[in-house]
Amino acid sequence: MRFAVCMKNPERFSENSLQSEFEAALTAIRLVLSIAEYSDD
Repeated sequence: MRFAVCMKNPERFSENSLQSEFEAALTAIRLVLSIAEYSDD
């Protein structure tokens, strides 16, 4: 699916991909931090 979109519009795909990857990373970091804080207590 992602590959097909990339072939149709590479520029837009790379921008959207970077944005979503960044948001996913932030979400993962927040999740890890919240788990760490919870286990510290």
